[in-house]
Amino acid sequence: MAQEDRRELIQLASETAELAGWLAYDAGIPDEAELHYRRAMTLAQEADDPARAAWAMGNLGRALTSMGRAREALDHLEAARRLAAGVQAPRLASWLAAAAGWCYATLGEHAACGQALSAAERHLAQPDDSGYEWLDFYSYSQLDKWYGRCQLLFGRPAEAARSFRTSLRMLPATLVRERASTLTELAHAYTKQGNVDAACACLSEAVTIALDTGSGRIVQRVTEVRRLLDS
Repeated sequence: MAQEDRRELIQLASETAELAGWLAYDAGIPDEAELHYRRAMTLAQEADDPARAAWAMGNLGRALTSMGRAREALDHLEAARRLAAGVQAPRLASWLAAAAGWCYATLGEHAACGQALSAAERHLAQPDDSGYEWLDFYSYSQLDKWYGRCQLLFGRPAEAARSFRTSLRMLPATLVRERASTLTELAHAYTKQGNVDAACACLSEAVTIALDTGSGRIVQRVTEVRRLLDS
């Protein structure tokens, strides 16, 4: 088999593992997602594809953060950011910085979180002609959501709610899972503010979308926020 043909097959295997990782993550099975993302990362490195390797590494970091393994996640996220620095893909660099910001926030590291989010905004403002279609979903709407999640962790629900509302206004109608996820986070912010009616309205729409799309991840998050409302 020619070297280039072999490389293309390895890249395809990496993309397949990455998709399996996303499906497991969205199903609410992050430990299974971890296995797929690790395989995707290894295969992308074998194919000498730094952008895909950084993307898989970043998704692995996000999954680990959601599992409460933030320190381990940071190792992968910062490694992914260093790897992506050698690739002309500002949108990828922005997403990785935003994910790192959220990870820092879970650890209560305000300064590091702020620096990462500022870097994410700076990268996103740059033109991106990388042609990576798998990053087309990422925009200022997602960045505002990351920012809101960080503000929630820092005990600033009013600021978080503003960011989530801004995110929803900018979000393309096609990204229905993202809408449900953002509505759930907005409900969390409203719950922290004591706005029960608004929180319930957000959760009602979010759970309908989550059930329609089969997103176990969002159903789990809706359940967590609902418990906060009931407590």
